[in-house]
Amino acid sequence: METLPRKERKEYSCFDNNKRVILEGYLLGKTGFPKITNRTQLAEIFKCDRKTIYNEIKRGTVEH
Repeated sequence: METLPRKERKEYSCFDNNKRVILEGYLLGKTGFPKITNRTQLAEIFKCDRKTIYNEIKRGTVEH
């Protein structure tokens, strides 16, 4: 019996500072980025999981 190849899953990935700035640009619609608030569309743009987008937004809204 032939086994089907499994989709390789990346381990948990965080955004670096540059990606966070770009994400903020999309969320607020500033610095020449179209305003996109749909998390699924943002996940497709950044080629990551939707949960990563939620985590990064949550991480960015916490005041230190």
